[in-house]
Amino acid sequence: MMNKSIKDLFLVRNSLSVPIWGYLLLLVLTGLLVYSNNYQGEFIFDDFDAIVNNAEIRSFSPVTHLLKPMANSPMAARPVVAISFALNYFFGGLDVWGYHLVNNLIHLLAGLALFGLIRATLLLPRFAPTYGAGANGYGLAVALLWLVHPLNTEAVDYLVCRTELLVGLFYLATMFFAAMAFKVERPRNLMVATVAVCALGMGSKEVMVSAPLMVVLYDRLFAADSFGAALRQRWKFYAALASTWLVVGFYQLDNPHGDAVIFDSGYASVLDYLRTQLTVIVHYLRLCFWPHPLVLDSQDWPIIREFSAALIWPLTLLGSLGVATVVGVRQGAWWAILGAWFFAILAPSSSVIPIISEIVTERRMYLPLVAVIVLVVFIVDHLWRRVVEDCYLRGNKAVRMVPDLALLLIAVLLGAITFTRNIDYRSEVSIWADTASNRPNNSRAHYNLGMALMDQERWAEAAQSYREAIRLFDIYLPVYDLAGTYSRLGATLANLGDLQEAVSMHKKALEITPDDAAMHYHLGNTFLRSKDLTNAAIAFNRAISLAPNFIPAQGNLGLVLMQQGDLGGAEQHFQRLLELAPMDANSYLVYGDFLDRQSRFAEAAALYRLGIGRGVKPNEGLVDGFNRIINEHPESGKSFD
Repeated sequence: MMNKSIKDLFLVRNSLSVPIWGYLLLLVLTGLLVYSNNYQGEFIFDDFDAIVNNAEIRSFSPVTHLLKPMANSPMAARPVVAISFALNYFFGGLDVWGYHLVNNLIHLLAGLALFGLIRATLLLPRFAPTYGAGANGYGLAVALLWLVHPLNTEAVDYLVCRTELLVGLFYLATMFFAAMAFKVERPRNLMVATVAVCALGMGSKEVMVSAPLMVVLYDRLFAADSFGAALRQRWKFYAALASTWLVVGFYQLDNPHGDAVIFDSGYASVLDYLRTQLTVIVHYLRLCFWPHPLVLDSQDWPIIREFSAALIWPLTLLGSLGVATVVGVRQGAWWAILGAWFFAILAPSSSVIPIISEIVTERRMYLPLVAVIVLVVFIVDHLWRRVVEDCYLRGNKAVRMVPDLALLLIAVLLGAITFTRNIDYRSEVSIWADTASNRPNNSRAHYNLGMALMDQERWAEAAQSYREAIRLFDIYLPVYDLAGTYSRLGATLANLGDLQEAVSMHKKALEITPDDAAMHYHLGNTFLRSKDLTNAAIAFNRAISLAPNFIPAQGNLGLVLMQQGDLGGAEQHFQRLLELAPMDANSYLVYGDFLDRQSRFAEAAALYRLGIGRGVKPNEGLVDGFNRIINEHPESGKSFD
């Protein structure tokens, strides 16, 4: 406990009374301002699997699709996140603005929950005599710095990271409701709320598993005299809280992330991954204090395959923090919960579970960053008060304003960096160009930059990025990724007019994955562009033999056969195309054009009318085609109006 002069110092510093809503309003306005420029950001990377191409979020029926998302997808085992995306789609379709709005609001709510947690903790009997008068100020300092910290931009700006935002919100809310329950006489409703939000967190992301244990530790360090006392006094509450683990257990039964968690990948063993994560965690800590450069994808991070001098500093630092945490818990020191919080939340992803596809990712620090900020705020505040104690007690107003001005300056600086970082997420090209610039040896970054440039038809730049990705290719990437890079480079070169080299790239892709229907299809397209109908037909036939329901291959093979004079064979594929895609206008237009060319006008008109009658959208081409035929050949039917 502090001496009397320090207690008096708190009373002097907190003599000005600001209503709690003023603090909350400041946090909300600051958060809205800092992220006010991220609403135009595009869908990127895994956003397409989670949102754009995810048929499961298109409807709430059947609800089982949302309650049990498909395995090995970004939403696997995370139904709460899937439902949130479904709601986004229901109200705004694929309007990216709405998804960013929801992400921003979740981050704001998490910041408010953090403010409430710090405030509620300092108002507990253990801290109230000393810190109670400054509870709002400390809550503001921690929550403000956390809200605007640039290290959180990936979690907020990268839409699929709503998993991180929601688990962060529910984790903080769990701790907040528990803290409130520990200081009231009738805590039943607050305990129910704690269990409810904890269960929601378990359905948002697996890192929530440590939350019940963190509540027990919080109880021991801040409210009860011992773990035994805490468990005896509130055993029903903790039994209910522990039951939320069943949510995670249920969703892990079918190995939902089997493609990402690979224990025998051949690239990194469990021990390799653990050694590597020691360096990664130190990197995370550095970014807490110096958030530059921020990188979306650091997959080229070096794997540490043996104990070496490179591990001395990480082992010393993290080992010291770990030992201090254990000792602190045993001694009942309040600060021990910060170490436990940091390590427990990082443990599922940054220890012995080899998540080979994401060795380093900044969003994992979304919650652990809280512990770092709390520790820094209280250490700096304590040291400052020790240094200037006499100045405070003499009422020196200038000195008393220094902490507030320092907080303002740091928040503005961090907020400005965050505001600038948001711009990098405005487009796929900008974020991948930034990633490739900061991690020039990252083949995946160059590959994704190539795809983004390809979408903008910047063919020469895309080809350069794909070539760089191939040059940097490493064994950790799935073989398909190398084949896919060759195939995309081939398509890019075809658009540049270098058809011979394009064919060569497609063939290299097929040497790696000879049974990939899509790659045979792309090879066929390149042959088609070079007027090599024979090889084009071979490639399209191969694609169809591997994937009989491959719609584009059916249509293109029909076109090739038509040009070769095999009208019967062409018609068979056009008929198959119509069977596979009866609601696609192109199915009717391609087949109808074929019939028109054969002077089978009545059949063409009937086909167009069929498409119009089925409500195929867009149907302008069908209407125009139908009317053209009956105008030129009135005997074919009656005009459509």
